[in-house]
Amino acid sequence: MLKIILERGQIEVISFFNNRWEVYAGQSQEEIAQNLKQVLDRQGYSYTVKKLRPQVMYDASREQILVTVNEEFNFLLIHVSADPVSRIFASVFGVLERYCGVTLISAYPYKEYRKDIMEVMRNLSTYFEGEPWDISQNVNFQFAFMLKMINKKKWQKCLTQKGV
Repeated sequence: MLKIILERGQIEVISFFNNRWEVYAGQSQEEIAQNLKQVLDRQGYSYTVKKLRPQVMYDASREQILVTVNEEFNFLLIHVSADPVSRIFASVFGVLERYCGVTLISAYPYKEYRKDIMEVMRNLSTYFEGEPWDISQNVNFQFAFMLKMINKKKWQKCLTQKGV
């Protein structure tokens, strides 16, 4: 179930039950994990990193990376290659290697740590060569115009509002 929040004239969609803020990022899961650690170190946070079982819907072979910050809030990094059906067909037709991945960043609990999460995300964005919201290198997202537009808006809101 989704909850739509109208705040300061902008619409924001967050998960009602999960209290998460989620965006896709145009870097590999490993790059984002490494860069996130550098950001957290630079900001003086303590954190732990755990590997969780793969999220089959996004990629059945790569583990999720959970970064828990100050035992208060979390960043879950999920490698997204393709949906299960697309992966089967891509494997059969020998084009699976064209499915380069992007990363779904899920930060929670969002409501309580919104300001901290946004500050970390703004600092993390400096580690991207291009725009952090550019996910068009993944063939599944090349024609997902609505998803790319929503993703871009979420990133832009994060990057332009200090102390969200």
